[in-house]
Amino acid sequence: MNSEKNHYSCIVTGEKRYIPPSLAKVKISKFGSEDDFRKHFVSPSAAKLLRAGTTVDEIRKQLNITDL
Repeated sequence: MNSEKNHYSCIVTGEKRYIPPSLAKVKISKFGSEDDFRKHFVSPSAAKLLRAGTTVDEIRKQLNITDL
């Protein structure tokens, strides 16, 4: 199996995260398709900052992300 297939890029930070196939299957079923899950994936660290009230732009500025 291609290991890159199980890596998902965060839409906020661009960070790539490995998600085990068993967990990915559960998440994908909630979104309907793997493409939809990839389009909406937010890493746990970014999700924590978003829940704390930090905006996407503030997170990107804080992490010096300019290419997204």
